[in-house]
Amino acid sequence: MRGNHGDKKFKIRALTLLCFLPVLLLLSVFFNVRLTTIKQSYPSFTDPVFLPSAEALRLASLNFEGLTADLVWIKGAIYFGSHYRQRGFRFQWMEGLLNLATDLDPMYYDVYWYGSSLLPEVHQSIRLLEKGMKYFPNDWKFPEMIGFNYQYYLNDYKSAGKYYEIASTKPGHPPFVPSLASRFYTQAGELDAAIRVLKNFYNTTKRWDLKQEFGLRIVQLQQIKHLQALVDRYHQIFGHYPKTLQTLTREGLIETLPKEPFGGYYFIDPHDHRVKSSTDPLTTPPKGRRRHGQG
Repeated sequence: MRGNHGDKKFKIRALTLLCFLPVLLLLSVFFNVRLTTIKQSYPSFTDPVFLPSAEALRLASLNFEGLTADLVWIKGAIYFGSHYRQRGFRFQWMEGLLNLATDLDPMYYDVYWYGSSLLPEVHQSIRLLEKGMKYFPNDWKFPEMIGFNYQYYLNDYKSAGKYYEIASTKPGHPPFVPSLASRFYTQAGELDAAIRVLKNFYNTTKRWDLKQEFGLRIVQLQQIKHLQALVDRYHQIFGHYPKTLQTLTREGLIETLPKEPFGGYYFIDPHDHRVKSSTDPLTTPPKGRRRHGQG
């Protein structure tokens, strides 16, 4: 009985291998060496000749989509590594390889996460991460990384705040996520959105230390919002912006300036005429103004 069972398993494996030959033949073309480039200064031993469609590979793989996706991902890693030190190389196949791998296996987490850092253009990275968000809707890391790309590479603080806010609604996110969402919104002048993010976290967290910190931050933004409204009102009345917040008290728009809850001070940024706090790490306070009320 053991011998008959072994023969049966051998026949099944042989039949499986025989059925998988078409996809191996197709992949052999896919991984083929571009012989015409051998004599060039940068021999392209690892560049694909063409990218077959996911539908073609899925049909040829005979339900081995996962294995085929692995091979495509390995191909992408080899392709990246072989050209990494070539200055100015455009990696024209990289996005297509990663999309192909994730089309074959949409739940291939590593391709989304690690592959996004291999793409040469930040917008390509964002597209791949957004694709990953669709299949991992409860993972806070995908929107957080998209927000990082917008802030760090594109200086788009509003979009950064948007994606960090999305990340702050996902389970398991760390406290820095809503904190950064608020700061990026503030940098973009979206104070209502910044306050909204902080209030949502304040109302859901059970940690008292975080409630205290975020509560002070809410007070700070509410004060900034109120002062900004007064600065804009001053502009409407006098036709120009005040240079300091002290001007608001002299003109009777406010009796006293509020005390900054973190021990800093508020000031008017001369570049964009927006009220900011000296304790905000994303701002640069004017030199020589350290006492409370001087802004």
